[in-house]
Amino acid sequence: MLHRNTLRLAWAVVVVAAGLTISACGHGSALSYANDSCHHVESSIKLFNASTHAPSQSLANLDRSNAYRQLRLALPLAARANSANGQWDALMTTVSESSRVGESHLIHALGDQCRVVFNDVSGHSPTLNVPAG
Repeated sequence: MLHRNTLRLAWAVVVVAAGLTISACGHGSALSYANDSCHHVESSIKLFNASTHAPSQSLANLDRSNAYRQLRLALPLAARANSANGQWDALMTTVSESSRVGESHLIHALGDQCRVVFNDVSGHSPTLNVPAG
């Protein structure tokens, strides 16, 4: 009887350890997806900022179009991050709003969310050039 209880306890420990390992791996991949998404967001912010200082309207339009394209590339990565770990729901939701809301209304939230991601990845939070206002 003691042998059977020992086996059960050992099995329970293995199952719990495996669950924790899988959970940790999921968090790592979620953070990796969030990081990849935020690199597109960072590119988008740079392009959006460039559009506000473009020497012509056609260049401004091109920069904004490319900024929007970067946000669209960020979306599936943010969705994967959220799917792996719900902690990234705000990032996914904000990026997904870019299809309905102009980047000028989302840029501060995107910058804040990506600062968290970059801080989690590297241990420090870079400055994303988010325009004032």
